[in-house]
Amino acid sequence: MIIAIDGVPGSGKTSLAKRLASAGESRGHATELWLETSQNHPINPIPADEHGAAWADIHQRITVKEFISATLDNWRALIDSRSDQTVILESVPFQSSLRVLIQMDAEASLIESFWDRWLALAEDKTKLVVLRVSDVEAHFRGICDFRGTDWSNYIHSAIASTPFAQSRGLGQRQAAAALVKDFSDRMWTLLSASPRPFLSVPGGEALDERIADQVTNWVFGERQANWA
Repeated sequence: MIIAIDGVPGSGKTSLAKRLASAGESRGHATELWLETSQNHPINPIPADEHGAAWADIHQRITVKEFISATLDNWRALIDSRSDQTVILESVPFQSSLRVLIQMDAEASLIESFWDRWLALAEDKTKLVVLRVSDVEAHFRGICDFRGTDWSNYIHSAIASTPFAQSRGLGQRQAAAALVKDFSDRMWTLLSASPRPFLSVPGGEALDERIADQVTNWVFGERQANWA
């Protein structure tokens, strides 16, 4: 079983992924945990750098079509090789895939094709949990303040150098905020038309013990949760 935990930056993906990994181990599952910045990540075609997973220069290292093909090949390999394990993946298929495609300025048709092909691959082998925040722009400003100057400078500088920002003539702070908003909007547009169920729960400051328990129970099949 593969569990994908996703949402915008700072929505609680890392904390929830770690909690689910611990829950899986406590239930006797052979469990793997892969965070967005984990080395040798089984999905990401390009490793995260030492500061994070902005992938500022990814457009110089791989084409959009190559990125899509490599990402889907990695998904296929993971699904085929982990049938007897519980694998917790943070930040896929959206933040580390859809968001990267957007910052590479991928055509909408290619993004939609990636999503359709991922859905076909995932089938009943992947459970998707998406953390939502009510005001993405205000949330992102708050995350920048909370994580401090080093992280904020890193993310603003990285996004400003991407095709997304360059093609729109956006400065550093404009670029990062615009990318996160675009990423969130497209994520929810794709999810709203998805033929497969997924679990959507409040993220950010709203992610509390009760919600985390609800996700855990749903993931491990111990109790029904409300569908998005």
